[in-house]
Amino acid sequence: MKNWLQYPILVGLVLLVIAMGLFQQKLGWSRLNVTDYTWLQTTQDSYTEYLSWEFYRQTPLHFPVLGTLEKYDYPSRSGVGVTGTVPILAIPLRLISDWLPVRFQYFGWWMYLNYVLLAFFGAYC
Repeated sequence: MKNWLQYPILVGLVLLVIAMGLFQQKLGWSRLNVTDYTWLQTTQDSYTEYLSWEFYRQTPLHFPVLGTLEKYDYPSRSGVGVTGTVPILAIPLRLISDWLPVRFQYFGWWMYLNYVLLAFFGAYC
């Protein structure tokens, strides 16, 4: 066993601080504001992902397939799995969409989670 893994809580806290520092340096804390989507307009790809989230949010729910997008690629239908909406977050957030702000983006939190998970999996796996 590696010596530094004898203190897993301390290592976890250090990794969390490092991940937070790297996220702040590369992207900035403003990305975590869920009502600010203007930073997504800097590139075409990120804004397209935001627009696909908005299309999905406005589409009525279709059971049993919850990930159906209407009018995104009119006249046919599409799904959140083929767009950049991160389906693992988009589907649950769509279910509580009525309680979310009118302009809502979760991509900053998704990127933050990626930084944190990269630190933990890099150390422990």
